[in-house]
Amino acid sequence: MFLLELPTGRAVLKVTEDPAWLRRARRELGVYRELAGRLGVAVPAVIAAHGDLGVIRLLLAEHTPYPPAPAVTDPEWTALADQLGRLHR
Repeated sequence: MFLLELPTGRAVLKVTEDPAWLRRARRELGVYRELAGRLGVAVPAVIAAHGDLGVIRLLLAEHTPYPPAPAVTDPEWTALADQLGRLHR
């Protein structure tokens, strides 16, 4: 994983070549390509994506990290639990 500075902002480049991790990387690529817009949860914007038999590449806009747990309010925890529930149906 690499953090990049682009003219449009920061981005994260994820490159998977290890055969032991390719299945998971293909699944992640599928989520971004096919499901992200329908899930109703916050996901990073996909700038570019490519997958073939031996490598998966994802270039994602940097996503603002969630605050540390003590700073999260009860309504925010509830919203997060709701998003996780929708993601894992």
